[in-house]
Amino acid sequence: MKKYVFSFVVLLATFVLTACHEESQYRNALPKDAACVMRFDLGTLADKSGINASESAVFKERLSNALKGEFLQSGELVDKIIEDPSETGLELTDDVYFFIESGMTSSGLLIRVSDKSKLENLLDELVSQHICSKLIEEEGCMWTTAGNALLAYTDDAFMAFVDLMGGEASGMKHRASMLLRQKTGDSFSSSNDFKALENQKGDMVSFFSYDILPQQYKSITTMGLPADINLKDAKGIMALSFEKGKVVIDYKDITTDKVLKELMEQQRQAISKTEGTYLDAFSANAFCWLTTNVNGEKLFAFLKNYPSTRQLFETSMIPVDFEAIFKAINGDVSFAITDLEQVKFAMYANVSNNSFLQTIENLKPILALTGGQVTLVNKGPHAYEISMQNADWTGLPPTMKHLWIGVEEDRFYLTNDEPLIKAQVSGKTLKDMEWSKSVDGKYGFMVINFSALTKLLNSVPSAGSMGALTVLNDIDYCVIEGVEKNASHMELLMKDRSQNVLYQILKQFE
Repeated sequence: MKKYVFSFVVLLATFVLTACHEESQYRNALPKDAACVMRFDLGTLADKSGINASESAVFKERLSNALKGEFLQSGELVDKIIEDPSETGLELTDDVYFFIESGMTSSGLLIRVSDKSKLENLLDELVSQHICSKLIEEEGCMWTTAGNALLAYTDDAFMAFVDLMGGEASGMKHRASMLLRQKTGDSFSSSNDFKALENQKGDMVSFFSYDILPQQYKSITTMGLPADINLKDAKGIMALSFEKGKVVIDYKDITTDKVLKELMEQQRQAISKTEGTYLDAFSANAFCWLTTNVNGEKLFAFLKNYPSTRQLFETSMIPVDFEAIFKAINGDVSFAITDLEQVKFAMYANVSNNSFLQTIENLKPILALTGGQVTLVNKGPHAYEISMQNADWTGLPPTMKHLWIGVEEDRFYLTNDEPLIKAQVSGKTLKDMEWSKSVDGKYGFMVINFSALTKLLNSVPSAGSMGALTVLNDIDYCVIEGVEKNASHMELLMKDRSQNVLYQILKQFE
């Protein structure tokens, strides 16, 4: 099985070495009920890799050697394909599609056929290497199997099809033949969702709906939601692009289900544009930081739409006035992990009053039942310290033995690091970082500092961490912005900003 998978993956790697476009009907083979469709622009990916002639020769030689190691008696064919990927008989400069059907029952790769005879020569060679079974003509298409994959094709389209339910590859031939013979109106390619996919710019663009979930997870996802919600209409579009020094991902929600849209709109009403209030409250070395602007009263009303949370609020055994807490929050809310190794954190929130702290007092009788194992001590008129004599039973790190909760100058705080109560740090803060100017005016903002992560992995070396560090050492940080209430923007920035990310990746093969 590993041989089949490796052979297929390595063969696909040749696609990025080619870069003419003709209209074709091969897209009609996309399933009408596809829950996920991904479009790959391999021509653009090849251009963005920035590999010049001499470096390309090194990469080709290594790829050729890898392929020849699999296809021991097909060196001549391998050389032809490496030199000219069109020898596969597949039009690799057209968009390539990957899809997953409803309920995650099956998945497939769809590529346009440019030369059927060349494709058959390739498959015949794979048959001779015992990688594929004998080619069979049936139900209007040619098909063979390679491991758990069914490979089928017509004059226009080639499809690699896999049964995700664990069925035999040959059992997919009828479904594959039906898809390969579909007309325009029967395909996903005739839908508005496909138009949105095609209109979105990006090197890799994905459409997905929550109908992708297996049946057993759909019931969990919709628990507490109105019964008439259609997960097929809960959907989004995501685009990924490789740029100079960064990977860019854009997401937009395109849900059309009326009930869900109403719920999502109510949720969005509770969120406003952040003002970056707590940027200077955290050290520039913090591992991660996230912020948004919350109207607690509206958020509480939204959460009460769900039976599970409504029951928690109304029948909780813990004497906490959730409504008072939520209603007090009005403005920026920020959370940060300031020390990843020690798991130190702090959360701040703008509040309109401190009267909700009375609900903390209500916890004292319950904590008294722990026999001193957990204590709640007043540290001032609006401040408390929760202490645990032994945090081992909680499974939490030692730094969670103490928590400080309170309100200071209309700022609520919750932290396990006492110096952070004052929200004052010496030296550089997050406000000094290059991304900080992008925070103000966003509906939400999150940043992850990969330097802090690599520092931790370097301090506890292992086979797993060393492998991760090979990738993580080149990454500087990641930011995620809520640019609109239904859209987000993410950038993964490399330490080397001078070269395209694809170029940096392919350099690893030298």
